Amino acid sequence: MALDIRDFVYEDDSTIASGFLSKVSPDVKKVIVSGFHSPNDGGGGMFVWKADEPKTNHNGGTIIDPLVPFPTTWPDESWYSSSNEGNGCWVRIYDGELNVKWFGAKGDGVSDDWIPIQKTIDYYLWEVQINNGTATNVDGFTYSTFNNPQGIIHVPAGTYLISRMINLGYGVSGFVTIHFKGDGRNNNAQSAGGTIIVANFSNQPAIGFQGVRHSKISGMTILGANEQYIRSNWLGTPSPSIDDLDVNNWIDPNLASNANSQYAPYAGICVDPYSNPQPTIHYPDVEYPDFYGTQSQYNKNFSSEIVIEDVTIMGFVVGIVFQPASTTTYNGNGDFIILRDTAINYCAYGISATSPNGRQLSIDGNSMINYVHTAITNHIHGAQQGEIGGLFNNLSFGMAIQLFDIYSPYSSPILCNRCYAENIYRIGNNSAGGTPNNLGTTLLNCSFHFNLANNNYRKKPDYCFTNYNGIWKIIGGEYTSYSKFTNTLLPNFQSTIHVEGGKFTNPYITPNNTAHAIALNALKGGIFIPSPTHNIFHNITPNYYNIDTLNKIDGFYYSFIPAIK
Repeated sequence: MALDIRDFVYEDDSTIASGFLSKVSPDVKKVIVSGFHSPNDGGGGMFVWKADEPKTNHNGGTIIDPLVPFPTTWPDESWYSSSNEGNGCWVRIYDGELNVKWFGAKGDGVSDDWIPIQKTIDYYLWEVQINNGTATNVDGFTYSTFNNPQGIIHVPAGTYLISRMINLGYGVSGFVTIHFKGDGRNNNAQSAGGTIIVANFSNQPAIGFQGVRHSKISGMTILGANEQYIRSNWLGTPSPSIDDLDVNNWIDPNLASNANSQYAPYAGICVDPYSNPQPTIHYPDVEYPDFYGTQSQYNKNFSSEIVIEDVTIMGFVVGIVFQPASTTTYNGNGDFIILRDTAINYCAYGISATSPNGRQLSIDGNSMINYVHTAITNHIHGAQQGEIGGLFNNLSFGMAIQLFDIYSPYSSPILCNRCYAENIYRIGNNSAGGTPNNLGTTLLNCSFHFNLANNNYRKKPDYCFTNYNGIWKIIGGEYTSYSKFTNTLLPNFQSTIHVEGGKFTNPYITPNNTAHAIALNALKGGIFIPSPTHNIFHNITPNYYNIDTLNKIDGFYYSFIPAIK
């Protein structure tokens, strides 16, 4: 039997908050509600009366017991449950994704929307894990209360203030698939447009994935409490107010005491915040939905295969962190993460991998990491032995003290392909620990420019990058230095450094002749030169060029000087 909208009763000012569903005549079985709090606010919809629906199934959004009074203050947890006996509820007709406005989210930047957003997610989890998406038949019309295989939770355009972490899964009762979907990101969160999540707390992540597979977050900006501090105090501002070479100065001292902790950092997105045993310094306890029964904190199922796409993250200690409670003894997966068209700005750390099992991070599609102390690290949080290897393709960096802080014994090789960096201070660190290995970082056809604003306020870096028993490969690309950084050294540790092709120049030094130009491109007057006190570099690969034709040949002039006495 087809659905006929003419069978439905509709009133222009009918809303859920006004108690419209409790006032409908007993003879009416189908209604259209114009909104949740007010007409046309996105929370309305079509409802049918289901006489055999248990009143205890009332959830405040898709199943409504008309005997539950709407609260006088909002938000209120009491709206989302019913203790009434018997049957009879209004059931929303929908087919596909869930909408947080159906559960009362306002998106006005004023109301606390955490409860209605979390209740939307919890209803989805109840359907997929408890109720199994049972089909419903009312008056010959068959519809499904669950036809959402991708687990789409739609967050329409607006600014959603939240007071605690949004739980995308709890790591209970097996793995789930969930897609937290906005209407597009707002790149600076300073103007209207798109979906913006504002976390006005700092003792836990804004959004946490726990126990998910094949899941996704897309189309939104996530704004934290550390943004304004970095904007106001970062040394790149007109008047320097902090020493931004110290990562601790990138963190607002008014944040929660655990915000910069090893096992419970303040993050925009956290993959598996409650996996592994509970550490001494930990995140606040989770309020698990009643349908899960009594649950312990921590030791929850881990996640895999998460896509973060078209998302901007701003104003946290860490933009994205994986399994911060991991230890060398206890660690799960938190692996195969993909970032695509995503920006991380105004954070102390951009991406932090922690778990030795967190395999294969891929970054693609014009993603950016800007205004950070350290863009990518694997030995600051959790087990401090994060597996972070993968392909970083077309990733851009800007306004960063260092790009990498990598401890490579616990990382697969990293390939940076056609990555771009401007306004940076140094490349960073790569250490293999006590034993040389074949793991490391390759910069393939990258373009890095060491011209961070206000560099005159900073000391010259001792090393452009430190490299202990690890491997750096620089193949092709272009590297230019800031005037003050002439003669900044390569590392003086036992290292493998492979340089093939590429252009290394200091634009502040004018070559006198062709030979001088070759010398500058040979790093001698540019950003990298070896330490004069260490004459042996392991496995440096020189290239040879004809000084007149500039063509590479077998044997002539070095384009890389392996040591200077």
